[in-house]
Amino acid sequence: MLNIALFGPPGAGKGTQSEFLIQEYNLYHVSTGDLLRREIANKTRLGLEAQSIIAAGGLVSDEIIVQIIEKTITDNPNCNGFLFDGFPRTYIQSYILEGLMLKLNTSLNCLISLELSEEESVKRLLNRGKISGRSDDNETVICNRLKEYKEKTLPVLQFYKDKGIYHEVDGARSIEAVTELLELPKHVLPLFGLCLGWPADNPDIKPRLPASLVVHENQYQPLNSDVLAQYDEQLAQYYLTRGSNTRRDTWSDHIRRTIIKESRPFILEYLHKQGWATR
Repeated sequence: MLNIALFGPPGAGKGTQSEFLIQEYNLYHVSTGDLLRREIANKTRLGLEAQSIIAAGGLVSDEIIVQIIEKTITDNPNCNGFLFDGFPRTYIQSYILEGLMLKLNTSLNCLISLELSEEESVKRLLNRGKISGRSDDNETVICNRLKEYKEKTLPVLQFYKDKGIYHEVDGARSIEAVTELLELPKHVLPLFGLCLGWPADNPDIKPRLPASLVVHENQYQPLNSDVLAQYDEQLAQYYLTRGSNTRRDTWSDHIRRTIIKESRPFILEYLHKQGWATR
Protein backbone atom coordinates (compact mmCIF):
# COMPACT_ATOMS: atom_id res chain seq x y z
CA MET A 1 0.00 0.00 0.00
CA LEU A 2 1.39 3.39 -1.05
CA ASN A 3 0.39 6.34 1.15
CA ILE A 4 1.34 9.94 0.33
CA ALA A 5 0.59 13.22 2.10
CA LEU A 6 0.55 16.35 -0.07
CA PHE A 7 1.35 19.64 1.66
CA GLY A 8 1.48 23.25 0.58
CA PRO A 9 -0.05 26.65 1.30
CA PRO A 10 -3.41 27.61 -0.22
CA GLY A 11 -3.03 28.01 -3.99
CA ALA A 12 0.14 25.89 -4.27
CA GLY A 13 -1.47 23.53 -6.76
CA LYS A 14 -2.23 20.55 -4.53
CA GLY A 15 -5.40 19.75 -6.48
CA THR A 16 -3.57 19.67 -9.82
CA GLN A 17 -0.70 17.54 -8.51
CA SER A 18 -3.17 15.22 -6.78
CA GLU A 19 -4.69 14.35 -10.15
CA PHE A 20 -1.31 13.21 -11.51
CA LEU A 21 -0.48 11.09 -8.44
CA ILE A 22 -3.93 9.50 -8.32
CA GLN A 23 -3.80 8.61 -11.99
CA GLU A 24 -0.27 7.18 -11.85
CA TYR A 25 -0.64 5.13 -8.65
CA ASN A 26 -4.42 4.59 -8.49
CA LEU A 27 -4.64 6.07 -5.00
CA TYR A 28 -7.80 6.87 -3.06
CA HIS A 29 -7.98 10.67 -2.82
CA VAL A 30 -8.59 11.88 0.72
CA SER A 31 -9.12 15.63 0.40
CA THR A 32 -10.22 17.33 3.60
CA GLY A 33 -11.53 20.25 1.53
CA ASP A 34 -13.70 18.03 -0.69
CA LEU A 35 -14.91 15.97 2.26
CA LEU A 36 -15.82 19.06 4.26
CA ARG A 37 -17.61 20.68 1.30
CA ARG A 38 -19.60 17.47 0.87
CA GLU A 39 -20.58 17.52 4.53
CA ILE A 40 -21.58 21.20 4.23
CA ALA A 41 -23.59 20.58 1.05
CA ASN A 42 -25.42 17.71 2.78
CA LYS A 43 -26.03 19.98 5.81
CA THR A 44 -24.77 17.34 8.24
CA ARG A 45 -24.01 18.18 11.85
CA LEU A 46 -20.27 18.22 11.13
CA GLY A 47 -20.83 20.23 7.96
CA LEU A 48 -22.80 22.98 9.65
CA GLU A 49 -20.23 23.18 12.43
CA ALA A 50 -17.38 23.46 9.96
CA GLN A 51 -19.09 25.98 7.66
CA SER A 52 -18.75 28.99 9.94
CA ILE A 53 -15.09 28.19 10.68
CA ILE A 54 -14.17 27.87 6.98
CA ALA A 55 -16.01 31.10 6.08
CA ALA A 56 -13.81 32.97 8.57
CA GLY A 57 -10.62 31.44 7.18
CA GLY A 58 -9.91 29.29 10.23
CA LEU A 59 -8.81 25.66 10.42
CA VAL A 60 -11.55 23.21 11.25
CA SER A 61 -10.99 21.49 14.62
CA ASP A 62 -9.04 18.24 14.87
CA GLU A 63 -12.11 16.51 16.26
CA ILE A 64 -14.22 17.23 13.17
CA ILE A 65 -11.47 16.43 10.67
CA VAL A 66 -10.45 13.19 12.34
CA GLN A 67 -14.03 11.88 12.43
CA ILE A 68 -14.40 12.43 8.69
CA ILE A 69 -10.94 11.07 7.79
CA GLU A 70 -11.24 7.95 9.97
CA LYS A 71 -14.55 7.03 8.37
CA THR A 72 -13.07 7.46 4.88
CA ILE A 73 -10.02 5.29 5.66
CA THR A 74 -11.89 2.48 7.40
CA ASP A 75 -14.47 2.37 4.60
CA ASN A 76 -11.71 1.71 2.01
CA PRO A 77 -9.27 -0.83 3.52
CA ASN A 78 -8.56 -2.66 0.25
CA CYS A 79 -7.49 0.26 -1.95
CA ASN A 80 -3.94 0.54 -3.37
CA GLY A 81 -3.19 3.42 -1.02
CA PHE A 82 -4.25 6.89 0.03
CA LEU A 83 -3.32 10.36 -1.10
CA PHE A 84 -3.92 12.76 1.79
CA ASP A 85 -4.57 16.28 0.52
CA GLY A 86 -4.82 18.84 3.34
CA PHE A 87 -4.28 16.31 6.12
CA PRO A 88 -2.59 16.17 8.60
CA ARG A 89 -2.49 19.90 9.41
CA THR A 90 -1.52 19.82 13.09
CA TYR A 91 0.79 17.80 15.34
CA ILE A 92 -2.22 16.07 16.85
CA GLN A 93 -3.51 15.08 13.43
CA SER A 94 -0.05 13.70 12.55
CA TYR A 95 -0.07 11.34 15.51
CA ILE A 96 -3.69 10.37 14.84
CA LEU A 97 -2.87 9.56 11.21
CA GLU A 98 -0.08 7.25 12.37
CA GLY A 99 -2.59 5.40 14.51
CA LEU A 100 -5.09 5.12 11.67
CA MET A 101 -2.37 3.75 9.36
CA LEU A 102 -1.34 1.17 11.96
CA LYS A 103 -4.91 -0.14 12.03
CA LEU A 104 -4.42 -1.02 8.34
CA ASN A 105 -0.92 -2.45 8.98
CA THR A 106 0.66 0.26 6.86
CA SER A 107 2.29 3.69 7.24
CA LEU A 108 2.80 7.00 5.48
CA ASN A 109 5.50 6.52 2.81
CA CYS A 110 6.31 10.14 2.06
CA LEU A 111 5.21 13.73 2.50
CA ILE A 112 5.51 16.05 -0.52
CA SER A 113 5.59 19.75 0.30
CA LEU A 114 4.81 22.24 -2.50
CA GLU A 115 6.69 25.44 -1.69
CA LEU A 116 5.11 28.77 -2.68
CA SER A 117 5.68 32.37 -1.57
CA GLU A 118 2.91 34.19 0.28
CA GLU A 119 2.71 36.81 -2.48
CA GLU A 120 2.20 34.18 -5.18
CA SER A 121 -0.32 32.31 -3.04
CA VAL A 122 -2.49 35.42 -2.60
CA LYS A 123 -2.25 36.24 -6.31
CA ARG A 124 -3.32 32.75 -7.38
CA LEU A 125 -6.24 32.57 -4.96
CA LEU A 126 -7.59 35.99 -5.91
CA ASN A 127 -7.46 34.99 -9.58
CA ARG A 128 -9.15 31.69 -8.76
CA GLY A 129 -11.91 33.53 -6.90
CA LYS A 130 -12.78 35.51 -10.03
CA ILE A 131 -13.50 32.25 -11.84
CA SER A 132 -14.70 29.84 -9.17
CA GLY A 133 -16.92 32.17 -7.16
CA ARG A 134 -15.77 30.46 -3.95
CA SER A 135 -16.63 32.62 -0.94
CA ASP A 136 -13.33 31.80 0.80
CA ASP A 137 -11.26 33.22 -2.09
CA ASN A 138 -11.22 36.84 -0.93
CA GLU A 139 -8.23 38.76 0.43
CA THR A 140 -9.29 38.84 4.09
CA VAL A 141 -10.01 35.12 4.28
CA ILE A 142 -6.90 34.29 2.25
CA CYS A 143 -4.65 36.19 4.69
CA ASN A 144 -6.28 34.35 7.61
CA ARG A 145 -5.73 31.00 5.91
CA LEU A 146 -2.06 31.77 5.28
CA LYS A 147 -1.61 32.89 8.90
CA GLU A 148 -3.19 29.65 10.13
CA TYR A 149 -0.97 27.66 7.76
CA LYS A 150 2.19 29.28 9.11
CA GLU A 151 1.25 28.94 12.76
CA LYS A 152 -0.33 25.48 12.82
CA THR A 153 0.60 23.56 9.69
CA LEU A 154 4.22 24.46 8.97
CA PRO A 155 5.45 22.98 12.31
CA VAL A 156 4.03 19.61 11.19
CA LEU A 157 6.65 19.47 8.43
CA GLN A 158 9.41 19.14 11.02
CA PHE A 159 7.63 16.07 12.39
CA TYR A 160 8.04 14.35 9.02
CA LYS A 161 11.53 15.73 8.38
CA ASP A 162 12.61 13.97 11.56
CA LYS A 163 11.10 10.75 10.19
CA GLY A 164 13.08 11.13 6.96
CA ILE A 165 10.06 11.05 4.62
CA TYR A 166 9.85 14.79 3.82
CA HIS A 167 10.35 15.88 0.18
CA GLU A 168 10.21 19.50 -1.02
CA VAL A 169 9.01 20.57 -4.50
CA ASP A 170 8.98 24.05 -6.05
CA GLY A 171 5.30 24.95 -6.48
CA ALA A 172 5.93 28.39 -7.99
CA ARG A 173 6.24 27.30 -11.60
CA SER A 174 3.20 28.40 -13.58
CA ILE A 175 2.05 28.01 -17.16
CA GLU A 176 3.06 31.66 -17.66
CA ALA A 177 6.61 30.77 -16.55
CA VAL A 178 6.72 27.97 -19.13
CA THR A 179 5.47 30.39 -21.80
CA GLU A 180 8.23 32.87 -20.93
CA LEU A 181 10.90 30.14 -20.81
CA LEU A 182 9.94 28.89 -24.28
CA GLU A 183 9.57 32.47 -25.61
CA LEU A 184 6.12 31.67 -27.00
CA PRO A 185 4.41 34.41 -29.02
CA LYS A 186 0.71 35.26 -28.86
CA HIS A 187 -1.68 32.55 -30.06
CA VAL A 188 0.81 29.76 -29.29
CA LEU A 189 -0.03 27.43 -26.40
CA PRO A 190 2.09 24.76 -24.63
CA LEU A 191 -0.31 21.83 -24.82
CA PHE A 192 1.85 19.13 -23.23
CA GLY A 193 5.36 18.34 -22.04
CA LEU A 194 7.36 15.19 -22.72
CA CYS A 195 9.69 13.87 -20.03
CA LEU A 196 12.41 11.50 -21.31
CA GLY A 197 14.29 9.05 -19.13
CA TRP A 198 15.29 5.46 -18.52
CA PRO A 199 12.76 3.44 -16.46
CA ALA A 200 13.88 1.90 -13.18
CA ASP A 201 12.21 -1.38 -14.16
CA ASN A 202 11.36 -3.06 -17.45
CA PRO A 203 7.66 -2.29 -18.00
CA ASP A 204 5.58 -3.93 -20.69
CA ILE A 205 4.33 -1.78 -23.54
CA LYS A 206 1.08 -0.14 -22.49
CA PRO A 207 -1.83 -0.89 -24.86
CA ARG A 208 -2.90 2.13 -26.90
CA LEU A 209 -6.36 3.19 -27.98
CA PRO A 210 -7.29 1.44 -31.25
CA ALA A 211 -7.02 3.68 -34.28
CA SER A 212 -10.65 3.00 -35.13
CA LEU A 213 -11.67 4.86 -31.95
CA VAL A 214 -9.60 7.99 -32.52
CA VAL A 215 -9.22 8.36 -36.31
CA HIS A 216 -12.22 9.81 -38.14
CA GLU A 217 -12.15 10.01 -41.94
CA ASN A 218 -14.25 12.63 -43.77
CA GLN A 219 -16.85 12.71 -40.99
CA TYR A 220 -17.20 11.99 -37.28
CA GLN A 221 -17.66 8.30 -36.59
CA PRO A 222 -20.06 7.12 -33.83
CA LEU A 223 -18.42 5.42 -30.86
CA ASN A 224 -17.99 1.68 -31.30
CA SER A 225 -18.91 0.42 -27.82
CA ASP A 226 -17.69 -3.12 -28.53
CA VAL A 227 -14.21 -1.95 -29.55
CA LEU A 228 -14.03 0.30 -26.47
CA ALA A 229 -15.08 -2.56 -24.19
CA GLN A 230 -12.36 -4.79 -25.70
CA TYR A 231 -9.75 -2.07 -25.16
CA ASP A 232 -10.89 -1.49 -21.55
CA GLU A 233 -10.46 -5.20 -20.81
CA GLN A 234 -7.05 -5.26 -22.52
CA LEU A 235 -5.88 -2.29 -20.45
CA ALA A 236 -7.29 -3.82 -17.25
CA GLN A 237 -5.25 -6.98 -17.86
CA TYR A 238 -2.13 -4.88 -18.48
CA TYR A 239 -2.50 -3.13 -15.10
CA LEU A 240 -3.22 -6.42 -13.32
CA THR A 241 -0.14 -8.20 -14.69
CA ARG A 242 2.56 -5.51 -14.77
CA GLY A 243 5.47 -5.65 -12.36
CA SER A 244 4.51 -2.81 -9.98
CA ASN A 245 1.44 -0.92 -8.75
CA THR A 246 -0.88 -3.66 -9.96
CA ARG A 247 -4.54 -2.74 -10.05
CA ARG A 248 -7.67 -3.18 -12.11
CA ASP A 249 -8.28 0.00 -14.06
CA THR A 250 -9.69 0.87 -17.46
CA TRP A 251 -9.50 3.79 -19.85
CA SER A 252 -13.21 4.50 -19.36
CA ASP A 253 -12.82 4.56 -15.56
CA HIS A 254 -9.91 6.98 -15.86
CA ILE A 255 -11.92 9.34 -18.08
CA ARG A 256 -14.84 9.26 -15.63
CA ARG A 257 -12.54 10.21 -12.75
CA THR A 258 -11.01 13.00 -14.81
CA ILE A 259 -14.17 14.77 -16.00
CA ILE A 260 -16.25 14.38 -12.84
CA LYS A 261 -14.64 17.42 -11.19
CA GLU A 262 -13.29 20.84 -12.11
CA SER A 263 -9.75 20.80 -13.46
CA ARG A 264 -7.26 23.64 -14.02
CA PRO A 265 -9.59 26.64 -13.53
CA PHE A 266 -6.67 28.99 -14.27
CA ILE A 267 -6.55 27.99 -17.95
CA LEU A 268 -9.25 30.45 -19.11
CA GLU A 269 -7.33 33.46 -17.82
CA TYR A 270 -4.15 32.15 -19.48
CA LEU A 271 -5.98 31.72 -22.80
CA HIS A 272 -7.07 35.37 -22.57
CA LYS A 273 -3.44 36.46 -22.03
CA GLN A 274 -2.33 34.50 -25.10
CA GLY A 275 -5.00 36.09 -27.25
CA TRP A 276 -7.48 33.19 -27.28
CA ALA A 277 -11.12 33.02 -26.14
CA THR A 278 -11.32 36.80 -25.74
CA ARG A 279 -15.05 37.10 -26.43
